[in-house]
Amino acid sequence: MRLEPPIPFGPWLLRERIGVGGMAEVFRAVRTDQGPAGGTEVAIKRLLPHVAQEETVRELFAREAEALERITHPNVVAILDHGESRELPWLAMELIEGASLREVLGDRGAQADLAARLPVRVALHLAAEVARGLAAAWRVAVVHRDISPTNIQITSDGRVKLVDFGIARLAGAAGHSQGSVRGKLAYLSPEQAEGGLVDGQTDLFALGVVIYELIVGTPPYQGEDRGAVLDRVIRAGLPDQPLFTAVRPFSRRPPAELDAAAIVAACAPVDQSAVKALVGALLSRDRRQRPITGEAAAAAIGDILGEGDDGVGAAHAR
Repeated sequence: MRLEPPIPFGPWLLRERIGVGGMAEVFRAVRTDQGPAGGTEVAIKRLLPHVAQEETVRELFAREAEALERITHPNVVAILDHGESRELPWLAMELIEGASLREVLGDRGAQADLAARLPVRVALHLAAEVARGLAAAWRVAVVHRDISPTNIQITSDGRVKLVDFGIARLAGAAGHSQGSVRGKLAYLSPEQAEGGLVDGQTDLFALGVVIYELIVGTPPYQGEDRGAVLDRVIRAGLPDQPLFTAVRPFSRRPPAELDAAAIVAACAPVDQSAVKALVGALLSRDRRQRPITGEAAAAAIGDILGEGDDGVGAAHAR
């Protein structure tokens, strides 16, 4: 929703409301001293007034700022500033022009055969970029804990950005005791579902769920109610249904974020047994079977795609 005229908010002029969730809203904005017509645009994320005074919500928001301040990597959204105005905490971040991976996939709907699926090479390229972003986070002791298509952004030129570190686990920070289950149900790891300790391999499990969904069209763990989904998550592993089927890549025209050159480059075959082994390892209940780091996961994906050529990445580099 375009704001005419732009609304002053602390050091910012809010030009457009571009998103809203349960706790926060996001605006396209410029600094006040740059004037309403000029300046570099940023994304301002601020808490909604009805939750802004809740201590737990404010702690989560502050944690997101701290997490992003620790991480500098091209696959993680960059934080530029943070503060509070009119008793509303805010974050200033780089403005990502593009779409979330959830928007790329679209609504799954009731029939799995109508769900959007990505060519395997495209899915693996995106997953490798996510793994690199996760590796950068883990190097500074940040565990995302909420990896899902909603929190993976694809820029208009095809780059991958991890966003929304609101429930991230930060080493040395308070409030990360066992027993609290946070994250989206279908993307939880077994240790999250059981209220156990989480680490970087928790994020890798969720990445396995995302890869599966990109290839098959639906997440691997589903059920008629919350309890049934949790039971499947805790048992983990690859579902019995085939990982590879004859599917159309999209149920509608591919989005601009995955351009035609990338789609063409992605059509080369891959070793299906290697992909199945990778996804199976990521979805293992036994953490020792998962890749040990994000770098290891990205390297394993690179081996499948062919050393020095990740298909989509090469297409975007041209």
